[in-house]
Amino acid sequence: PGFNSLHPDIPSAPRLQDYLPVRILPSYAGMGGGGFGGGDEETGLVPRQLIENEFRGRPDDFQLINVRGDSMEPLFHHGDQLLVDLRDRNPIQPGPFAILDDGAYLVKLVERVPGKRGFYRIFSANERYSESEVEETETTIMGRPVWFARPL
Repeated sequence: PGFNSLHPDIPSAPRLQDYLPVRILPSYAGMGGGGFGGGDEETGLVPRQLIENEFRGRPDDFQLINVRGDSMEPLFHHGDQLLVDLRDRNPIQPGPFAILDDGAYLVKLVERVPGKRGFYRIFSANERYSESEVEETETTIMGRPVWFARPL
């Protein structure tokens, strides 16, 4: 009999193979002003079940991004860590996206501008911030956030 059979209320520790390494953006994404890159390459461990079963992907299909600022509240908060699906970069279904805009990493809501082919409307969830319209060629959509972690 193992230790846990004597103490049934103590859960078993997760095995390392239950997690997959996902690259962390070596900067932060701003929800207001943006991060500009730099920093050491790091990886975070994400549950295998989340990557493979829930989102049906591989670790390279995702990136972890730490966010700062309040422009996406109440959707995301300062200090959240987002898991971004790098395969989903088309705002045909509007919503939040991690973007690279004018050299800065941001998390914003993105939608195509109706009646203006080739333009995106980029805006915040927090109404205190203004929106902008940009040509699709002026910004890079990195991917769509699909999960987040938040400190309590």
